[in-house]
Amino acid sequence: MSKTKEVGKRQRLSSVLDIGTRKITITILSPDVGENHLVNWLGEGIVYDSPTKVKKPTEVSGVFAPSTFRVEGFLDNGIPSSFVVTLDVNKDRKSNGSRSVHVTKIEADGEGGYLSAGLLKDIALDSVRDECLRMAAVRVPLFPAGEWDLHNFGAKKTASSTYFIRVTPEDAPAIGNVIWGARAKNAREWALTTSGKKPRAWDSDETLKAVARLFAECPAIRNRAQWIATQLEEEGFVNTRGTAYTPQSVNSQIREARARKFLKTTTRKKATK
Repeated sequence: MSKTKEVGKRQRLSSVLDIGTRKITITILSPDVGENHLVNWLGEGIVYDSPTKVKKPTEVSGVFAPSTFRVEGFLDNGIPSSFVVTLDVNKDRKSNGSRSVHVTKIEADGEGGYLSAGLLKDIALDSVRDECLRMAAVRVPLFPAGEWDLHNFGAKKTASSTYFIRVTPEDAPAIGNVIWGARAKNAREWALTTSGKKPRAWDSDETLKAVARLFAECPAIRNRAQWIATQLEEEGFVNTRGTAYTPQSVNSQIREARARKFLKTTTRKKATK
């Protein structure tokens, strides 16, 4: 197959997600990322969390930054509209790691486009950003100085090694082959964490301790579980699917927190009518 035909068969990586009653399509525009291709990437533009010193081959999470995405499916004054989102490093933050990546620009798709204030208010930016981060997520192998077998990650090169990397002290740590996009290991969980959320099992100790704390802080209202669920979401606590805990989940968490002694018997005042 000719290179021209190969390029014609490539498809950019897209994702469809439900936001309210809408089906939103997000397509990564740059870098040129697909399910099975990555082109026009020269080894730059990756931001990742890295340990201070790499003493052995280590795999870390990161993101392509800057990266751009087309978002389609929202309505602007009743008319289907699309816009482009840019992810880049937040230079205002002191952190130099990947957790400083955020949305830096939202602009109309195409020349002469216009985004109304109503649309900008309706685009569910948190959900859009999380999915963009997931699609641009990467896993980055880092190698310290030495010779390392690439067929057996973490192992040193041997006489039988046919595929290996040689890293000098001056070049260490060196980046190996990057795994990109939706196929990146733990991409969704990493993206949620990057955007400031805390994906946790409903019955993890950290989540239940937060529930117990909020139970004690809750004012005397009737819908205590809803209040706690709202506060958990505001603090970044979400379930492992990346969605907010429901009041029904919170009631189960209260019972479990009490069983684990995180929540003591209280003399809370009853809600007033």
